[in-house]
Amino acid sequence: MLLAADQDGGGSGDDLLGRMIHSFIIKIWREEAEKGTRPKWRGHITHVPGNERCYLKSLGDIAGFVKTYLQRMGVQVDFGWRVKQWLKKRRSP
Repeated sequence: MLLAADQDGGGSGDDLLGRMIHSFIIKIWREEAEKGTRPKWRGHITHVPGNERCYLKSLGDIAGFVKTYLQRMGVQVDFGWRVKQWLKKRRSP
């Protein structure tokens, strides 16, 4: 998962409302795979208020990106969810 900030401006999200409400734009597509292998998902997710973008290597990267904003809001991500994410990363090539 790669993070990048777009250069064309956008709100900082530092105000109270910006820290409590988040919008995301997700663009995904499937890459063609070699014969006999599964296609791979690619794309990017953009945090609208902060204009931060994450380039996706798998659909699981979406949850990881959103999780950072949930944690900033004070949401406790439970242990089971973290274990599932760790296991998914271990299985990925």
